[in-house]
Amino acid sequence: MKKYIAEAFGTLGLVLIGCGSVVFANGHVDALTISMCFGLGLTALAYFLGDVSGCHVNPAVSCGFLMSGRMKLVPFCGYVIAQFIGAIAGASLLAFMAGGVSSGLGSNAVDASASIQAAVIYETLATFIFVSVILQVTKKTSFHGAGLIIGLTLGILLTLGFYITGGSLNPARSFGPALLSGNMTNLWIFLICPTLGGLCAGVIHRLIHQK
Repeated sequence: MKKYIAEAFGTLGLVLIGCGSVVFANGHVDALTISMCFGLGLTALAYFLGDVSGCHVNPAVSCGFLMSGRMKLVPFCGYVIAQFIGAIAGASLLAFMAGGVSSGLGSNAVDASASIQAAVIYETLATFIFVSVILQVTKKTSFHGAGLIIGLTLGILLTLGFYITGGSLNPARSFGPALLSGNMTNLWIFLICPTLGGLCAGVIHRLIHQK
C-alpha cells in the first residue's frame, strides 16, 4: 500500500509543480522554464520517493517496467490507478489555488502551428526515449545519479516538444488537468501515444539489455 500512496502523492506533486508553473506564469510562458520545472520537480520527487515506489508517477513508465519484465501485472494496475488518482487530486488542488479552471490548468493541446501527425510522432518517440533512459539508469539501484539524469532527460524532451503539444509524455499528467478544465480536445493523443512509447521501450529494453 505504501507504494501506491507514494505513486499517488508523487503524481500529485508533479502535476502541482509542473502544471502550476504554467498556470501561475501569468501568460509569460517560457518553454525552457516550464520544462525545467517539470524535469527538476521530477528529480526532487525521485530522490524523495524513489526508495518507496521507484517514483514512476507516470503510467507510460510503469508500462515500460511491465513490458521489460521488471514489474508484475497486479502492482502495475495498482500503480496506474494511483497515478491517475494523484493527477486528478493534483489538478483539483491547482484549480483551488488558481481560483478556478479558466487557466486550463496546464492541460496539453496540439499547437496551432503543429499537425496531429507531428503530435503523435513526438509524444510516442519522446516517451520511448524517456522510458528507455529510465529503464537503463535504474538497472543498478546503487546509482545515485539516476534521479538527476531522469529529470534532465524529461526537461530536455519537454523543451523539444513544448510548441508541438506542450509536452506530455505522461497520460496521467495530461488526464487530470484535462478532466478538471474540460479541455478534452485531442486527449487521445496524450493517453495513447505515451503509453505506446512506454510499451515499446519496455520491449526493446528486454530484448537488448536483459539476458
